[in-house]
Amino acid sequence: LIVPEGFLPLISERYSIASDRFRTFRRNIYLPAMDGGEPEIKFEGGEVNYFYSGSIDASTAPNFREVLRAVRNTPGCKLHMCGADGEAVRKWCAELEVTNVRHYGQLTVAAHDRLAASCDIGLILYSTDNPYNHLTPTMKYSAYLANGLAILSTDLQQLAKNVAIDKVGRAFPINELALELMRWATRPALWQPFKAAAERQAGVVRSGDEMRGWIDEVAAGR
Repeated sequence: LIVPEGFLPLISERYSIASDRFRTFRRNIYLPAMDGGEPEIKFEGGEVNYFYSGSIDASTAPNFREVLRAVRNTPGCKLHMCGADGEAVRKWCAELEVTNVRHYGQLTVAAHDRLAASCDIGLILYSTDNPYNHLTPTMKYSAYLANGLAILSTDLQQLAKNVAIDKVGRAFPINELALELMRWATRPALWQPFKAAAERQAGVVRSGDEMRGWIDEVAAGR
């Protein structure tokens, strides 16, 4: 069985399967984007640029609104977003009087990567109330890391472990995350070492070399 690392103890113990029959991965591969020739994104950055990729479901929305308040109170930064739910984001920004957020809509992978690489810090805002979120390495983490972003995340168990091992950011409860966002926006020295570490590891995340050993093993039928 091939499973994310966080799932191994639960599955092995519940179904009495020996752990040596598993192959695990700590983080996902993020394949290099193929440029589709779409027009360049007009990027207007701030002093510090945050990035959020993906939709905002009902469980993520309360965390996102906390972040919007923090962004509003730090006018020197900008939050750049892509994915679904653009209309909801614009509605919340109008309601909370947030002017330093831009939603680019749904993008191709190549455009997504160009936008991400123009930013400094990637935000991961999954709810900690869902047990599944604590076990998955999340593709969002790999996408951010592959594009050289420092990471600011809610305190999810597996994600916090990855962030600490990779030395690319911090994980906090949402109320502390919102405060840390404001600190990072005014003190770049807090996040610049994390971004430098992410840039050094981007190629490894894109290559899949971390999984190559057991991929070869599976291919050989061993």
